[in-house]
Amino acid sequence: MGGSEATEYGLYDYWLGGSSYRPADQELGDAIAKRFPALPGRVRLALGFTLRVTRWAAEHGISRIIREGSVTYLRRRNVHDIARQVNPAAEVVYVNRDEEAHKLMVALTRCARRTTAVHAAIAEPSKLLASPPAGEWIAGGGPVALISWMSLSFAPPEAAPGLVAAYAQALPPGSAIALTVALADDTPEAGELQAMYAPEKVCRHTAEDVAGWLEGAGLRVMAPGVADVRAFERPGWVADRLEARAPGMIAGALAVKP
Repeated sequence: MGGSEATEYGLYDYWLGGSSYRPADQELGDAIAKRFPALPGRVRLALGFTLRVTRWAAEHGISRIIREGSVTYLRRRNVHDIARQVNPAAEVVYVNRDEEAHKLMVALTRCARRTTAVHAAIAEPSKLLASPPAGEWIAGGGPVALISWMSLSFAPPEAAPGLVAAYAQALPPGSAIALTVALADDTPEAGELQAMYAPEKVCRHTAEDVAGWLEGAGLRVMAPGVADVRAFERPGWVADRLEARAPGMIAGALAVKP
């Protein structure tokens, strides 16, 4: 692939074992992993959370899924693969804000039925939700699952609550919103990680902030609440509490609209 700068989607793609990353993504990914060896594993756990939520949605009768966030195609580990293990008629929209990641997803899903790629950002709810076929889904009134991959990690604290509220208001009753969010703190190590992570600035959010976005939007947060994505690997998704976060911790949350 061309280009010389690391990208958000390329870095994730490298850590997740994809094939759409550049040498610059690999170089940055290796440098971060050497300094923070747990981080690539946490990103893989965040993918596991996304796929578990996908299965949960399909098992609960939600067959229309929007997966938003900069991850390209991963062999047999995509939202449409998991959803269709439960419901072969499931429909999926992949939303990437990065234009190159979007073009890759268009090419890679060209032969996948009932699968659409959309170029939009989490910060553009009206554009994202109006894009076909998402607009038709919402107008039809059936439940939809919106799964956001890491994007709200980059949303300013003053903007994030309004974005979640806009999606919650637009989605039909019975819909679900799931988030993965990097929780940065004010330690020197977190500052060092931020300095190394060249693609974009991670904003400082807490687990309480994420819970407030969801509850403030009138959503019911499912157990175990806003938790380290490792908690969702346990049977029943039961966590005693949110563990003290280390640099690179990623939280997950699933909420439903009554």
